[in-house]
Amino acid sequence: MLKFWSLISNKGLSGNLYAHFFSNFNDNFIRSAFVALTLYSLSETTNYQQGLWMFSGILLFIIPFFIFTVFAGEVADKIQKNKLIKNIKTAEIIVCAMAILGLALGSKWLLLIVLLAKGTLSSFLGPVKYSILVDNVGKEKLLDANALMLIAGCAALFFGLISAPLFGYWGKTVILAFTAIMGLLSTLIIPDGEINDPGHKIQTNFLSLNITNFRLAIHSRDIFLCTFGIAWFWLIASVLFTQLQTIIIDNFAIGNKIFTYLFFIIIFAFSLGTVACRTLLKGEVNTRFAPLSFVLLTIFILDLAYVAATIPADPSIYLFRTFFFKHGIRISIDLFFTAFFSAIFVLPLHAMLQAAAHKQIRSRMLAVSQVTIAGFIIAASFGTFTLLKLDVRPVSILSMLALGNTFFAIGIVLLLPKHILRSVLTTILDFIYGVQFEGIEELRKNKGNAVIVANQNSLLDPLILAIYLPGRPYFAVDTETARKFWIRPFLKLIRYYVVDASNPMIIKSMIEEVKKGNKLVIFPEGRVSTTGGIMKIHPGLAMIAERSGADIIPVSIEGTQFSIFSRFGRDFKKKPERDVTVKISKPRKLNVNPALKGIERRAAADNALYDIMALMKFDNVNTNQTIFNSFINARYQIGYRFEIMEDINRKPVSYGKILTAAFVLGDKFTKTTKPGEFSGVFLPTSNACAITMLALHAYGRVPAMINFSTGIKNVCNSCKTAGIKTVFSAKVFIEKADMQPMVDALRENGINVIFIDEFKITAMNKILGLIKSFFPRFTYNFYTVMPKPTDPAFLLFTSGSEGSPKGVVLSHKNLLSNIAQVSSVLPLSVNDRIFCCMPLFHSFGLTAGFLLPALSGFKTFFYPSPLHYHVIPQLVYDTNSTILFATDTFLSGYAKTAHPFDFYSLRLVGMGAEKMKEETFNIWARKFGLRILELYGATETSPGIAFSTPMHFKLGSAGRILPGVDYRLEPVEGIESGGRLIVKGDNIMSGYIKADNPGVIQPPPEGWYDTGDIVDIDKEGFIFIKGRATRFAKVAGEMVPLLAVETEINNYWQDYQQALVSIPDEKRGEQLILFTTREDGSRTDLLKYFQQIGQPELFAPKIIEHIKEIPLIGTGKIDYITLTAMAKEKFLK
Repeated sequence: MLKFWSLISNKGLSGNLYAHFFSNFNDNFIRSAFVALTLYSLSETTNYQQGLWMFSGILLFIIPFFIFTVFAGEVADKIQKNKLIKNIKTAEIIVCAMAILGLALGSKWLLLIVLLAKGTLSSFLGPVKYSILVDNVGKEKLLDANALMLIAGCAALFFGLISAPLFGYWGKTVILAFTAIMGLLSTLIIPDGEINDPGHKIQTNFLSLNITNFRLAIHSRDIFLCTFGIAWFWLIASVLFTQLQTIIIDNFAIGNKIFTYLFFIIIFAFSLGTVACRTLLKGEVNTRFAPLSFVLLTIFILDLAYVAATIPADPSIYLFRTFFFKHGIRISIDLFFTAFFSAIFVLPLHAMLQAAAHKQIRSRMLAVSQVTIAGFIIAASFGTFTLLKLDVRPVSILSMLALGNTFFAIGIVLLLPKHILRSVLTTILDFIYGVQFEGIEELRKNKGNAVIVANQNSLLDPLILAIYLPGRPYFAVDTETARKFWIRPFLKLIRYYVVDASNPMIIKSMIEEVKKGNKLVIFPEGRVSTTGGIMKIHPGLAMIAERSGADIIPVSIEGTQFSIFSRFGRDFKKKPERDVTVKISKPRKLNVNPALKGIERRAAADNALYDIMALMKFDNVNTNQTIFNSFINARYQIGYRFEIMEDINRKPVSYGKILTAAFVLGDKFTKTTKPGEFSGVFLPTSNACAITMLALHAYGRVPAMINFSTGIKNVCNSCKTAGIKTVFSAKVFIEKADMQPMVDALRENGINVIFIDEFKITAMNKILGLIKSFFPRFTYNFYTVMPKPTDPAFLLFTSGSEGSPKGVVLSHKNLLSNIAQVSSVLPLSVNDRIFCCMPLFHSFGLTAGFLLPALSGFKTFFYPSPLHYHVIPQLVYDTNSTILFATDTFLSGYAKTAHPFDFYSLRLVGMGAEKMKEETFNIWARKFGLRILELYGATETSPGIAFSTPMHFKLGSAGRILPGVDYRLEPVEGIESGGRLIVKGDNIMSGYIKADNPGVIQPPPEGWYDTGDIVDIDKEGFIFIKGRATRFAKVAGEMVPLLAVETEINNYWQDYQQALVSIPDEKRGEQLILFTTREDGSRTDLLKYFQQIGQPELFAPKIIEHIKEIPLIGTGKIDYITLTAMAKEKFLK
């Protein structure tokens, strides 16, 4: 609404608006003064004589519209419009001077001449003041500009007609002079605009011009209907206004006061209706509410005619309140809603007329409209004058108007039943769901054929597109949906094809329809989503876009998944406080390799369309906010009492309890930390850790996650590198985990370690925290120095599996982007429950185990350690968890100890942080019937880069690159296929904090992050990891991929654990050392196996070293640093 009123600041519009107001005011002021003078000078004459003079005044004011308007349109299209307006306003000063003279002389004849002159000026001003609106504000703001013009016109009409009788001669003189001069001055700020048709030759043949222009108007259906609708509105208004005035004044002794009151009701309601219309249409030039509003205003006119017919003449009424309580309430209601719905009817017609008219003839088309209005008003005036002469009562004339309008409304209902139904449905959806459209201009810009692809979260989605999308696109409707009895009435609103899998000719028909230049709406998933994410692409639908060569316009519908019409909307205890948003993206092309044929081509088209939809879903997520603000959004969407987290204490906590605790704890944290400061979090995976992180965010602090598994030295060095001054932990955790030596070391290094379980929390603290939790957004904005989305959100430390840990700074936008990327490809549901046993100081655990469920609205269960192989399967069973994320090492351990039914509730098992062994995949498939999905990422990428999904899976691959991630492969010497992976995207870290430059964030060069991984990507987009660049050994001049060799050995010795490292060798460059838990492992045995599988002898490790247990770091990865050090110490002299 503020944007609507702020449009007045546009200089071009404001100058035109003020000129319009002062001109209308003058017109009505002079007309009112003329009526007052006529009634006064002819007070002793008959009503017929008074009516004759007043009719003459109206006639002389309107006649110029017939004669000069057509020339005004010609001139306005040929010259600068602002100059034409200035000339008209200059002439108006002279006419106002004549009006002042006429009033001084009391000359009705001179005032008749003034009315003729004012009509002439208005006939010239009308087309130009509306045609210049498009130049001033553009078509996208045209509805708002017309709304302001109508409101200004209403105000001028009211004050002009009402104020004239209130002033004497000198008062009238001052007002006329002031408004005329101000009208001229206001034109000075109107900037020069573009001339519509500078080469146009102005014709002087009045009749020929009108015929030509009317033919042009009739040729365009939109222009013709808008012109006719506007003219009919003015006919209704003129008859209603004049006859209501006569009825009130004739029947009541205080008629003038009553009419002034009713006149104000009309003007106020019309202005309110104008604003309501603009709000309903959201600034869009669209006439979908016009038919329904006309039917509704007709109902109220009918009731008004009935009430007016039953009012007896009552000269005894001298008190206004007597009238009001006796007759006025119902009349006021009828007039209010008649004016209110009239505004909703006529406003979009005005804007549509200007938008539909071609630029070169816009002023002439507006002139046609003005001539038509004048004709209808003259016809109405002549008709009422004739009826009055025949002694027909004004009440009867009003009844005739109501009857005529009724027939007209019935005709609209019969001719436009779909429009009426669209209006009703649009009103209902706007009221309940507040449907918002973004990017609608992208659809309007596309003049050719196009395939509109949309996700489908609920049964509402097709209905929303059917009634809101401009034009009349075709829809692809599946057979089962088309058969449902309650769907059939809605199908009458659209043009559609029924998609039948057994009839391939339907697809061909749709392709031909698109080739003709039509638009087709398809829901590629072919059904309502059960997850809220993108599901599989319906076979064949992608080929419509590919074969037709049409643009693809992605449309994302968000918010309907929370309605009762979705598959899981009923799971919410209350309606989420969220509007439905429809975002239309820029057109794209479906790129398919032309060399592909048959099934391969169809699969490639399906994948390409899936990628477009996944990217659309990611692009339309708001990642330009903070994590805590996103958490607040989730609280409003899901519910204050929804229990979102649970840990080993088995005490679930809701959004409300978390916010309460976060505000209480956060207030305590502010005593020892500063906004934007890195604050250490030294806690296990638990509710307490999650709440502590949110508490720091609530007051603008940045959690720095302490990786306590790396040892005292690394933890102290990490804190020094990042400049961490304060670390928050819990006394009970330190004691149980025997971490007191680490706490002592931190304190010796000048770091303040604070135990949150030793805070003194008073009853007042809890009450204030509870109050704040009811108003979280206000509290967050009021108490926090608001960070930017690109500011640091978390500080993590790399695992140190191949070197010293580095601080990795992840921004709010980084993490929210990665969550959006994952959500766009993984089928996640509000009914899911994640079992999180990964440490929260690891990016995998932080994003996948905590932020993803907390910000998306599904539950998570925290367990403090992933190493408890016997306990975790039982807890997964007890908690009915549906998603489990872990490393290969941990998943292998769970599989060996779990009962086959322990994981019955799981539907997604994700593995990341290390390469998946084939043995691990096979045991999960055989024992539990579950397919492990391999994931790939890094701490620096928040962490996701590529994900395997139930829809896109290849054994041995880490999945496909996530939407929104750009990549390139840099060649590596000795590697024939693939290369070194470099990635870029919104999920890429803000930068490193390194020991050589403490406290300074070093961003990746130009936003590109070198993963250090050697990968290959196939034609379907699947990524295969060959190994780390640092995990390649150069043996005798040949590059040996340590990861690939290690994988082959693991496949051979499946019952044991192996790790392969390399150390320098004077003769061969490097030599391979294999550490294995197998006691009788021999190189000879491996050489035979390598010969069988076709691997070169060079790949066989030179030395095989037995080890009791392969060392791991805290995140479950193999500790190659320790193993390499062991190898060097033992085998290097």
